Amino acid sequence: MKIEFDDESKYDRLDRVYLGVLATESLQKLKNNSQVPKTDVNMFLITCRSFYVELAKQILKRFDFKDSLFNFIDLVNPSVAQSFTFKSLKPIFVRFPVLYDYYNMQEVDDEWREYALLDHESYELHPSDDAEEYWRKVFHLKNALGQFVSKFKVFAHYNNSPATRLYARH
Repeated sequence: MKIEFDDESKYDRLDRVYLGVLATESLQKLKNNSQVPKTDVNMFLITCRSFYVELAKQILKRFDFKDSLFNFIDLVNPSVAQSFTFKSLKPIFVRFPVLYDYYNMQEVDDEWREYALLDHESYELHPSDDAEEYWRKVFHLKNALGQFVSKFKVFAHYNNSPATRLYARH
């Protein structure tokens, strides 16, 4: 996986930059204040986003990312998931053996194959969707009986981490 730090088209939108609860509240007050120029608010958000980009660059310099775990991160990218590049989720179980204690690998693998056969368009699952939004839709799919179609519990645990979302976008 190669992260393109200089390609700003891969950056998340400014309105999605995470600031924390109190900073978000303060920023909202500034946005509502007609005396505060919108350009100042945008510049603040650009600076925060740039901080996150630099943070990611520094993390990459300091840590070894050759672990097989990082082969799976691409899987949360909607276009990769829809391409069915990963034919089985068994490597995730092999890498994280504790999953065998909680999930039946064959059932998870069967569900992965069912997901691959979905008519993604009819469920409005677009490969260009933001990973977080895309998987939220998948987790909430219901069949005609109103039962949840997707139980990707394995992804639900690992897909929710901020680091996974960051790398899934890049």
